[in-house]
Amino acid sequence: GSLGWILASHESPLTEDQIQLVLRHTVPNHQTIPACVEGSNDSIPALGQVSLKCEPFLLHVQCRTIEAAKKLLNAAFDAGFRNSGMIPPGKHIMVGIRHASLSIDCPLVAAGKSFATEAYVRYLVGVAEEKMAENFRRTLLLEKCVDSWITQKKEPAQD
Repeated sequence: GSLGWILASHESPLTEDQIQLVLRHTVPNHQTIPACVEGSNDSIPALGQVSLKCEPFLLHVQCRTIEAAKKLLNAAFDAGFRNSGMIPPGKHIMVGIRHASLSIDCPLVAAGKSFATEAYVRYLVGVAEEKMAENFRRTLLLEKCVDSWITQKKEPAQD
């Protein structure tokens, strides 16, 4: 079970204070500078696991028709969400939109033992920030693709 979050953020990049908070919980004998930062007495937990996670955009959409679901799925593919798919029609027609390669789940501490150095944590934070930037880029592109589809749908038919 989870013991809670050290830091949860959708903002990028992280501030130095946020990075220092992560370092205090993952790197042995890490000294926060300045020492007056709130919570600076935090330490590596003796139980559980500390992981750096970055989870990609995920959207589930219930569509009225198979045709609408296919168009939404095409927009998702065009925006780079390669792991998207349609749940087989049953009671509802559902489309799941996501891209698995934009995730990170990297253990840094387990059962009181740290596997991290400051340089490694900072490197992983940089990788996570790159993945978040790509995630935001693709999400905006998806919005444009869907908007384009909706705009085309509303235009009067041309003879």
